[in-house]
Amino acid sequence: MDEQSQGSARSWMPGEPSPDVLAEELALASLERRLFDRRSPALVLDRYVLLEKIGAGGLGVVFRAYDPHLDRRVALKLLRLREGTDEAEASRLLDEARLMARISHPNVVTIHDVGTYQRADLGLAAHREQALGIPVPGVFLVMELMECSLREVMRRRPPAREIVALLIDAARGLVAAHERGIVHRDCKPGNVLIGSDGRARIGDFGLACGAEVLGQAAEGAAEGAAEGAAPGGQSVRAGTPAYMAPEQLRGSPADARSDQYSFALTGYVALYQMHPFAAGRDPSGPLPVPPTTAASKVPRRIHAILRRALQADPAARFADMGTLLRELESVARERTRRRVLVGGAGLLTAGLLALAWAEPAPEPCAQAGTAIDRVWHDDARKRLRSSFAASGAPFAASSQPSVEHALDTYALRWREARHEACTDTHVRRVQSEAELDLRSACLERRRLEFGEVVGLLHDADDVVVASAMPVVQGMGWIDACADPLLRGVARLPDDLTARRKVLRAWQQLGRAHMLERAGRYVEATALVRSVRQDAAGPADPSLLAAVDVRQGSIAARRGDYEQAKAWLLQGIQRAEAIREDALAVDGWIRLLWVAGVELQDEQGEVWAGFARAALDRLGDDPMRHAQLEHNFGGVAYVEHRLGDALAHYQRALQTQQRLLDEDDPRIARTLNHIANVLLMMDEPERALGYARRSLGIRERVLGEQHPQVAASLNNIASAQLASARGAAQLAVARATVERSLSITAGRDLPQASVARTLEQRVRQRLEHAALPEPEGG
Repeated sequence: MDEQSQGSARSWMPGEPSPDVLAEELALASLERRLFDRRSPALVLDRYVLLEKIGAGGLGVVFRAYDPHLDRRVALKLLRLREGTDEAEASRLLDEARLMARISHPNVVTIHDVGTYQRADLGLAAHREQALGIPVPGVFLVMELMECSLREVMRRRPPAREIVALLIDAARGLVAAHERGIVHRDCKPGNVLIGSDGRARIGDFGLACGAEVLGQAAEGAAEGAAEGAAPGGQSVRAGTPAYMAPEQLRGSPADARSDQYSFALTGYVALYQMHPFAAGRDPSGPLPVPPTTAASKVPRRIHAILRRALQADPAARFADMGTLLRELESVARERTRRRVLVGGAGLLTAGLLALAWAEPAPEPCAQAGTAIDRVWHDDARKRLRSSFAASGAPFAASSQPSVEHALDTYALRWREARHEACTDTHVRRVQSEAELDLRSACLERRRLEFGEVVGLLHDADDVVVASAMPVVQGMGWIDACADPLLRGVARLPDDLTARRKVLRAWQQLGRAHMLERAGRYVEATALVRSVRQDAAGPADPSLLAAVDVRQGSIAARRGDYEQAKAWLLQGIQRAEAIREDALAVDGWIRLLWVAGVELQDEQGEVWAGFARAALDRLGDDPMRHAQLEHNFGGVAYVEHRLGDALAHYQRALQTQQRLLDEDDPRIARTLNHIANVLLMMDEPERALGYARRSLGIRERVLGEQHPQVAASLNNIASAQLASARGAAQLAVARATVERSLSITAGRDLPQASVARTLEQRVRQRLEHAALPEPEGG
């Protein structure tokens, strides 16, 4: 059974999809946060991978999505084309969207891509579009992904100066659009969007009448029909009635002054926390007086600006949005001057408050995540390419781009995770400083491990190049750092010297892990022993437990399974004693493989029960569930419970295809394992299909001369040999074997031994059938 000893690689698995498979797919795809380029083949439109539904309504749906070509997260907005829309109207609609996409302004949400789609374009998600609320046919817009909207900001009732700063940003965006002849048509709090930098952008431009615009889709009824309706029941096809100007409600076309009215209404609602024309009030009537408590917090000049822009007669409003913007900016500057003039001890505080009034506060987490750039940068990429080229491995040139892309993706995910950890404490304020410290410690361990991987690959020989993808895939799961149950790291010492010592020890342990996966067992063992000596004593019991588990894993790789079992049991006992559940689970999962597969002892089922119980206690961790399920498959295989083994590996394949990129080598490995089982079950035709799929992935990602390609070729040859009925079919099998032998020639590889055995079997079959051997044999 080829490759089965790679028990530590991440994979997991299922047969039939669950009844709630759509929700499962979206939830699991959200875990893409760990590697953005891992596409979920069941949820793809065009090239965009749908990750999570973030808004929905009767008119369309919004997804958080991933663009694998440009390696970034985006918002994918799907709008329903109005029934009866002809090709010319759809084309005009796209032309308008493309015009908006040409607006390049810091206060306008960037549109990256637009297009139309039909049911056939939804790929594997086509039969599920109804459950997902995807309108068909429709228009898609790929937009800059924002953090939140003014509507969410309003809920925490911020001071007026913060609201006004955001309104000034939004006004600048509207001015930029109007200067290009574009009318928004749907300005409201939900369409004033705030990015991670704190800057507001105007977004969700109405696309005229060619589409039933997603005006309410991402916001529900709060800003929709529940707050207002067109008079006389007439249909309003673009915009939100509660925020429309009176002329829009009468059915007249929207223009720049209609946007001005909607903008002022948005500002009124945001500042006073009330809608002036709620409960059936006539929007063409006088503006009501806001409550005294609210009015006292809003400058009178701001109120006067809003009152003028909210005049029912468009001619009575400001001449244009630019004039309104200048009035708002004048108020902000005036209040800044007044506050700066406050004397005495309050001068500095007043000045800072004034600055906060005029502009959004600086992003406190702007630099969070940049530490990864000290490890992975353009020079590091060049060194990687040079190292691979100098290794002499025949597959180096073809596998290097895949390795580099995997490192790019991991670095991006780390950067975003570190920034997210910071903003949870200092911006969203949903996390304590102590919790931030724990998350940061976990992420710092991941960064140090990443640095060790980069360093190892910078000095790669042909053996390391062959193991490069398993090494990269062996790095810690970044998303675990956001979950207190999964991160498996104690708080770092407050003392700076002690903290550095602990981090250094974890860094060395991470390097030992990478050396182990690269096949450098002697170096890995020496490094682990060094860490053990430095960590001796009760100072860091979690580190000692991790050392035991790592030493047991290395011993297993070297074939010393009894010693591996002893180390793993000791590590598990240490981890259980200090309630390091994540580390204990890792030990149990590895022990299951060593005891149940390699040693085949009678307690295999006992170890399996302990592993399952530990993982259940830890909670929802799909990555570790994957590893455990994989090892169950290995145990079932060696015990000749082939039906059980097949079920485990099929479950592995299904889940891997949800979580990983479609060309991930771990998927190729699982496909090859399924082929192994099917060959043992005497189903060579089914085995052939799985082995060929495995081969295709490995050729694309690793290169045609990689040893793992030979492993897939061996299974293909086995299937061809098992189903061969004549000389021609046997010749095909022999050609496959010869290709495998050409890859492994001169190398001491297990794939070479398997290929030689297959070659002998082909010759015996030819002789037994008394058939003449093909020419050239």
